[in-house]
Amino acid sequence: MRYIGIIAGIVSVAAFIPQVIKIYMHKSAKDVSALMFLASSTGAALWVEYGFQHQSIEICATNMTILLLSTVALILMWRYR
Repeated sequence: MRYIGIIAGIVSVAAFIPQVIKIYMHKSAKDVSALMFLASSTGAALWVEYGFQHQSIEICATNMTILLLSTVALILMWRYR
């Protein structure tokens, strides 16, 4: 059943990639919600802690990657505002 966690992680991370690429390529974040990325960052950080507590590499890896992508998106949004 571990493969379900891995697939879920890949799909969850993949959902963030197009938005980060769009912000970077267009050098604009005017149509992107900073609040969504702030909420995602907060949720991902909490999930990372939960993953550590339960020793789940899938939860930790997925949410550390989401946290990284959300942080990059927020930095790009700030840079291109």
